[in-house]
Amino acid sequence: MEQERNLRLFHRVEKHSSHRRGHAFRSRHRACTRDARFESTAFFADAGFQEANFSDNVNFENATFSGDAKFLKAVFSGYAKFQSADFSRAVDFRRATFSGDANFESASFSRSAKFQSAALFGNANFRSAALSNLVLDERSAKPPQ
Repeated sequence: MEQERNLRLFHRVEKHSSHRRGHAFRSRHRACTRDARFESTAFFADAGFQEANFSDNVNFENATFSGDAKFLKAVFSGYAKFQSADFSRAVDFRRATFSGDANFESASFSRSAKFQSAALFGNANFRSAALSNLVLDERSAKPPQ
């Protein structure tokens, strides 16, 4: 299955409660060196991608996050696609780096979406996104110097 293949792209994966096939996952200091595809994946528990290094494109289109989604300090070197993703709980992109474009078009953020100290170097698309509590800081809102 595609999601199981993607799990193998990460180092030191810890499985937790429930993912599409019975487990969600959380890992630390993992690298993904090629396209990572999680489109239409359902994460029923917290999903932890803290400090993940996506060195190529990553696709979370139509993904459903029922628990907290943690992308703290994650690095997105290529195109980051979160189009039509559904975040039911808090999502944390604090100190994340987006070197390429980030697409959050039509994404739904039911709780807080934290982007404090996030670096957005490409285009960020939030067209038609439903945001209930977007948290930015001055550094996130400014283009890089």
